[in-house]
Amino acid sequence: MVERATISSRLDQLGGPEPQINSANWIHELLGLSAPESVAGSIASPSPSATGITPAAPGNPTPTAGIPKGAIDPDRTAAQEVHKLGGTVTIVVDGQGTVSIGASDALPATKLIVQGIDLTKCSAVTDDTLRLFTPLAKLERLILDGTSVGDEGLLHLKELIGLRELFLDDTRRITDRGLAALSGMTNLTELRLKRQQLTDAGLIRLQTLTSLEKLRIAYNTAVTDMGLPALSKLPALRYVNAVGTAITPAGAAATKSGLKITLQ
Repeated sequence: MVERATISSRLDQLGGPEPQINSANWIHELLGLSAPESVAGSIASPSPSATGITPAAPGNPTPTAGIPKGAIDPDRTAAQEVHKLGGTVTIVVDGQGTVSIGASDALPATKLIVQGIDLTKCSAVTDDTLRLFTPLAKLERLILDGTSVGDEGLLHLKELIGLRELFLDDTRRITDRGLAALSGMTNLTELRLKRQQLTDAGLIRLQTLTSLEKLRIAYNTAVTDMGLPALSKLPALRYVNAVGTAITPAGAAATKSGLKITLQ
């Protein structure tokens, strides 16, 4: 151990006051010695416990933002969640083509891409469940009939511009406001919205769906003839199921040529 008198003598030679530092590294430097490796190493590289930051292991990328911690593959994460909820997932598997996996089937261990999801009447599905579907760039078909999905859930789907079929029958929680989240789905060909809380104003929000061919708005009792001009502007629309709405036969007959509206 270094004598304090020796340190004070060395300070007198340097002509400076004794720093208020309790450091083994400083003492060795003062006496003209090299710092021990353990001290130098602790100064150069603080431990993870000291910084509160755990560095990523080599070869393991940091998880993507918006994906749960530990989820490397968003498609597999979504498929596992659908599996757990009791639904069916349609996937594209390397070397096997398109495969439908039910709740009692095992997911393949190979790379997969989610193309379709069916969660019909899966009672555990909530608005928050749909967060896991946001990154699914190849998703084309999403069935949520009979779940409890509402306006907030649709916000998690607004980035899914590749969707071609979206079924939301009987969730009973979707309003005109929620339909704004669908405005960017220009590839959508079929949309089902039976027994929701829609009005004529909601139909106006669908005018950007230029590929839409089939629409089901049955049992939305506040939808009237006043909403039909908005539907007539959809260039690809050919069929509307409006059973149980307030649309009249006269109103349906006055829509664009080639558009069939079923009222009963």
